[in-house]
Amino acid sequence: MSIEENKAVSQRFMEEVWNQGKLELLDELCAPDRVYRDPMAGKVDGIEAHRQFVAQYRAAFPDIRFVAECVVAEGEWVFTRWTDTGTQTGPLGAVPATGKKVRVTGINALRIVNGKIVEEWSSWDALGM
Repeated sequence: MSIEENKAVSQRFMEEVWNQGKLELLDELCAPDRVYRDPMAGKVDGIEAHRQFVAQYRAAFPDIRFVAECVVAEGEWVFTRWTDTGTQTGPLGAVPATGKKVRVTGINALRIVNGKIVEEWSSWDALGM
């Protein structure tokens, strides 16, 4: 896959899965044994675990909206600096709904092989949230 094709996979993942909630697209965009690393969530392995992870966030922030501020790609890797906003109307883990609007920034690194996300690393401003 070309760098541009990998960037398109990354953009679809952010826009269609996270922003639009099309969780069924995880089967198309991700390898079955994909891994996800996040400072707060820890290790989330496999499509089904990631589907539950995204669903949990979308339930807590139904108006969640990720915007890619900068996208850089090299080989199999796509790096995105992003901002997300949303209103916490539901619980997120042990944190009860606050009704507050949040704005969070972060960086994700996706490794894409043969058009599928196989690995993702996320680093975001958890304290700011």
